[in-house]
Amino acid sequence: MKLNQLFCDGAVLQANKTFRVFGEGSGTVEVEIDGITASSNFEGEAWVLELKPHGYGGPYQMRVVMNGEETVLNDIYFGDVFVLAGQSNLQFKLQASNTSEEFYETNPMLRLFSTERIEKLGEFFFPEDGWVKAEKENVGKWSAVGYLAGNVYSKATDHAVGLITCYQGASMIQAWLPKGTLDGTECDIACEARSGHLRRQQYMDWSHDGQLYEFTFLKIAPFAVKTIIWYQGESNTHPPENTTELYKGMLRRLINIWRKDLMEEKLPFVVVQLANYIHGNKEGWPAVQKAQVEIPQEMEEVYSLISADLCEDNDIHPPTKLHLAKRLAKLLEEIK
Repeated sequence: MKLNQLFCDGAVLQANKTFRVFGEGSGTVEVEIDGITASSNFEGEAWVLELKPHGYGGPYQMRVVMNGEETVLNDIYFGDVFVLAGQSNLQFKLQASNTSEEFYETNPMLRLFSTERIEKLGEFFFPEDGWVKAEKENVGKWSAVGYLAGNVYSKATDHAVGLITCYQGASMIQAWLPKGTLDGTECDIACEARSGHLRRQQYMDWSHDGQLYEFTFLKIAPFAVKTIIWYQGESNTHPPENTTELYKGMLRRLINIWRKDLMEEKLPFVVVQLANYIHGNKEGWPAVQKAQVEIPQEMEEVYSLISADLCEDNDIHPPTKLHLAKRLAKLLEEIK
C-alpha cells in the first residue's frame, strides 16, 4: 500500500472541512493527526479514508499506518488549499512577468504542490519535490498569479496556504473533461475540427478528450480544497468553437464533474475572465469572455473575476499579473 504523493512532509490540508487521506493498494489503514483518528479496511486498487474537520493551525505530525507499516509526516498545517487550473496565463511564471522583485518574498506558510506533467518544458517543480515552501530565491519559478494571490491571501488571513497546480499551456477545456462527456451533446465537436488544428500540432499531444483530466486532475482527487481557480479559454476561441453557449456548456459540465470528484457539491469555483486581446479571434474571444461572465448567474458558488481593465491587450500573456492577483486574493477572502 502507498500514499498519494500529496501526503508528505510540509503538506497543507484544508481546514474546517471533512478531509480525506488516500492512496493505492488494499489492506488496513489507520490515520491520526492532532487527536483526530480514522481507520478502515479496504479491498481493491485504491483507498480513501475520511476524517473529521480540523481548525486552522500547525505544525502537526500525521501518523499513517498501512498494513502495520507506519509512516510519519511532519510539518503538516491546516490552512486553505487552492487548485490552480487552466492553461498558460495561470502557468505563466513570476519571473516572466513585470512584477518588481520587491514582491519576491519568503513565506513558509505558502506552499506549492506541482502535479505530474505531460509537457515538462518550462516547469521547475514536480510531484517528487513535494510541498515546496515559498522562498525569495524560488518564487520566480512559481505561477505568477498563484504566488502573488497566495502570498497576499496568506498574509491577510494569517493562514497557511497550499497551491496545487493543475494547468497546461495551450490546453483545451475538452482535455480537462472525462473522455466521452460531450459525446452526443450540443458541445460535441469532432477533434479534427477543433481550434487545435489552427495552432501548433504539438499542442494536440495533451488536448485530446479526457487526457489532462485523467493524467493530471484525477491524481489530486478527492483531496479537500477550499476553491478551484479556473483560468482557461484561449484555446477555445477559434471556429467552430467560438460561441458563448458552447464554451459555457463545457464549463458547466466541468464544474459539476470536478465538484463530484472532489466530493463537495457546492465547491467554490473562481473563473478568471480572459483579458482583452487585440490579435484574438474577433468573434471567439469575446464569446468566451461572455461565457465566463454569465456562468456565475447560472450556477451557485461560481464567481467571475474580471481582468480586462487590469491587463495589457496586445499580448496573449499579459505581463502585468500583480493587480489581477490582488483582485483574486480579495475575492478569495470573501468566499466563505
